[in-house]
Amino acid sequence: MPKLQNKRSKQLLAAIAVVAFGISFFFLLQHLGALRDGTQKLFRVMSPFVVGGITAYIVSPLCTQLNQWLNRLLLRMKWKPTRARSMA
Repeated sequence: MPKLQNKRSKQLLAAIAVVAFGISFFFLLQHLGALRDGTQKLFRVMSPFVVGGITAYIVSPLCTQLNQWLNRLLLRMKWKPTRARSMA
């Protein structure tokens, strides 16, 4: 970006930035309904993934603990896994 040496060019750049922000804000307000509909659709699509992630986060320690408990129990019973027989 070139150096802004004089006060006039800095003021001009600030005025352009304010106008651009104002136009963007006006556009946002004019299309607020479409923006709201779009975000609702996005949340509807993403909600199963969010719920699944939260569920996995909660259930993971429980499954790990259950796995450790079952391994200790089966080792005490001297259980050894066997191969399944073929049905054919």
